[in-house]
Amino acid sequence: MLIEDTAPVGLAETDLAGAIVRGNPFLRRMIGVPDIDELVGQPIQSLLSPLSRMFFETQLQHLLHLNGHFAEVALQLAGSDVSDVLVSAKRHASGMTFVFYPASARRNRERELAAAKASTETTNKLLSQIETMASIGGWTIELPSMQMTWSNAVFKIYDLPPGEPLDLDRALDAYPGQARAEIFSRIERTLSTGKPFDHSCEFIAASGKKRWVRTLAEIEYFAGKPARLIGVIQDVTAQRALQSELAATQALLQTAMNEMADGLAMFDQDGRLTVWNKRYTSLFSYVEAQSCRGRTLAEILSAGVLKGEISIPPDVTPAEWVEDEVQRSVTAEASELLLSSGRWVSKKTTALPDGGWVTLYADITEKKAAIEQLEGLANKDGLTGIANRRCFNERLDAAVEFAKRSREPLSLLMVDVDHFKAYNDTYGHPAGDEVLRALAKALQATCRGGVDLVARYGGEEFAVILPGAAETVARKTADRIAQSVRELEIPHVSSDRGRITVSIGISSLGPNVVGDPSVLLETGDKALYAAKCAGRDTVRVAEFLRELSVSA
Repeated sequence: MLIEDTAPVGLAETDLAGAIVRGNPFLRRMIGVPDIDELVGQPIQSLLSPLSRMFFETQLQHLLHLNGHFAEVALQLAGSDVSDVLVSAKRHASGMTFVFYPASARRNRERELAAAKASTETTNKLLSQIETMASIGGWTIELPSMQMTWSNAVFKIYDLPPGEPLDLDRALDAYPGQARAEIFSRIERTLSTGKPFDHSCEFIAASGKKRWVRTLAEIEYFAGKPARLIGVIQDVTAQRALQSELAATQALLQTAMNEMADGLAMFDQDGRLTVWNKRYTSLFSYVEAQSCRGRTLAEILSAGVLKGEISIPPDVTPAEWVEDEVQRSVTAEASELLLSSGRWVSKKTTALPDGGWVTLYADITEKKAAIEQLEGLANKDGLTGIANRRCFNERLDAAVEFAKRSREPLSLLMVDVDHFKAYNDTYGHPAGDEVLRALAKALQATCRGGVDLVARYGGEEFAVILPGAAETVARKTADRIAQSVRELEIPHVSSDRGRITVSIGISSLGPNVVGDPSVLLETGDKALYAAKCAGRDTVRVAEFLRELSVSA
């Protein structure tokens, strides 16, 4: 056998007595001798450490008398920087050939990583193949004889006893149908092109068990010519089952996500979109499913605002709103988004341990409309349809607080139907209800829509809140209301006016008046009482408020 001087492994040939006949430069470098001739004549055992020699003697006897080869024996060299090697050997007619692989550290690492390794390193083909062989079953096919050699691990994969005679045909018999043809085709292709192959397929062991195996192979060269096909085989049944289970789980998860009524979006610690479902892109139609991966939440929100798909409050800039909304996601604060279509979307966020977050988006348009409707019903008087006492109290509190902060005037009108009990006694309660409805419409028509609040205060009494209206403005409004009621010309035989009229009391808070809702109500009632005492169908202004300067 010729020894390739540039082979990336240590090679040595001995006679049948084990004396070194020649070696290659790589072996010289491994052993640390200046000249390869120094090795000639020495027993092959002299290259090993004392401990390794004892084990090696047994292997050598096996080589000479039994199988004619051994492979994958881990030994230590004597006095060398490369102390941990993997030694294989083969006996031939005139002597023996030994191969020293400087690969123990790589072998250990490959044993741990082989199950997850996707492909072998190809920069140094022979060393890469050895690394892979160290952790899984190895095999060789001698060229051109096509004689096969297996490691014990391959026998185990095939469910065959170690050392059983082998040939290529028997090895290929384990591959059913098309799988056999594919394996044979890949071997032929590698032999003709010199390119390695990596192939996975179904495999039937001698026990009848079906397995999946992965096979890698490439050509080993000596003297520039193909000398053998060297390969590895790995039982990947468990990995295959795990991958199938994982794929099924992922498919189930994806289906479940896409069937969710809510939109789901997951962002990493940099705020970049990594996972989303169909509902998310349907809620935000401007988000393109094919190109949104890796985009930040800030970019997605900015695009929505700039395209007019998301409405933002008028008192903030787009940049400010986007920054605030991103911060709300980072801190897992709930918020609501108004889309240009008029639909409302709620946003609930959960922080992830790695710093990212998951957000659920729900269309709450109908829920929000229902809430607004319920709130509207809760604030409306059932008979007249205008604001009820509850709504009036809330609005009066807010109006007084605003008047204090802004130092603007505020007025209140207390309106009562004159002789209403007599009207009900004469015309009946249904007719009385119609009077109240007519008066409610007249008051709303007279006041400022969207500014003033007309409310039914109780029974036949109404109240009107006039924000920003000083006493003089309130007096004019009250006079118009009284006149509009007269013009309704609703007959009332029990009234000395002969028709329905109202009495109105006015109370006001000026810019420099300290007051509260109870003060307005109390003085308004007193002014109303004064109007009734003055003969009804008239307007009176409260004169009981104490003028106090607001301290600076």
